[in-house]
Amino acid sequence: MVRLQITLFLFSVFQLSSAYQAGTDEATLKFIARNNNDLNDSALRKKFVSWMDTFEKKYKNSDETTNRFVTWMENHMLIEEHNSQAPAPSFLLGHNQFSDLTNDEFQVMNNLGEYNLGFKSKIPADTETEAAIEEALPARILSDLPDYVNWVEGGAVTEVKNQGQCGSCWAFSATAAVEGAKYLSTGELVDLSVQELLDCDDVDLACKGGYMDDAFKFVENKGGLCSWTDYAYVTKKEEICQKCDAVSGTQVKEYIDVKGGEAGLMEAIAQQPVSIGINASQLAFQFYKSGVLVHQCPPRIDHGVLAAGYGTDEESGESYWLIKNSWGDEWGDAGYIKIARTSTSRKGKCGIYTIPSRPVVD
Repeated sequence: MVRLQITLFLFSVFQLSSAYQAGTDEATLKFIARNNNDLNDSALRKKFVSWMDTFEKKYKNSDETTNRFVTWMENHMLIEEHNSQAPAPSFLLGHNQFSDLTNDEFQVMNNLGEYNLGFKSKIPADTETEAAIEEALPARILSDLPDYVNWVEGGAVTEVKNQGQCGSCWAFSATAAVEGAKYLSTGELVDLSVQELLDCDDVDLACKGGYMDDAFKFVENKGGLCSWTDYAYVTKKEEICQKCDAVSGTQVKEYIDVKGGEAGLMEAIAQQPVSIGINASQLAFQFYKSGVLVHQCPPRIDHGVLAAGYGTDEESGESYWLIKNSWGDEWGDAGYIKIARTSTSRKGKCGIYTIPSRPVVD
């Protein structure tokens, strides 16, 4: 089936120029004119076909294949232009499963930006956030913090998972934080059920979004979480909340909202992996591959992730937060991203200081 679609696509490549002369924005027309040779370059077409095979992309017909190829080419140009800058940028971009999507389509798929519902009613007012950041930690505490923390290396973080086309980032963030807390309490690392939160937590919105603190409250009231194996993820909310046995050591007795800006988050991460919210709607986030993301990023959060460490990049000298995402290990740096700790926003780069929290388990 894929090979048939590829054959139809190759016959339709010559239609690109005429098809895009009608109703295409100026930037795209300039792109096509500038890259006309690339559009007809068999080596580049082979890269697209190889990318389709890698990510198991199947399109309905030759028109859709052509349109997706043009979007892929636009994104390819963006990636190449960014990576070839001089001096070299502090972070690199690369192709992934989102390469055939416009940024707007990417936001729709992942419930980001204006399409996000889960965080809108939960985010503290700006005045409350500012007050929390103002509560600076004593210099004595800061001087005691390590320069480098990595809970992935420390054994407190499970493998990267993929939420798929479901806005369940909040549940992945919360379960990852509980997994880390359990490991540090018992020495046992267990993959916990995200699906249980989707099906059984009636406060949050399942695939339409949610809030990590509410997830911690659910785990506290329920008495723990089931394992991933016993209550497997199916990328959607099921009608029935299944019964299963909670994993020992996962009962949340309280959760702590982290205050104090950069210093406060460093202190929290030094103790355990921390649930955080960030803004993940930007093109730089869509195609992030490696290095430290220093790109300007709105502080309005729309995505839940896990802060798994912090440090300073030896090559660029940029200080960073180590973040575990839930878009699979083919996105980013094996599923992780390093976000710059330096920021002009009092809410931190990408809003990272807005709602950090950490669970305490029995």
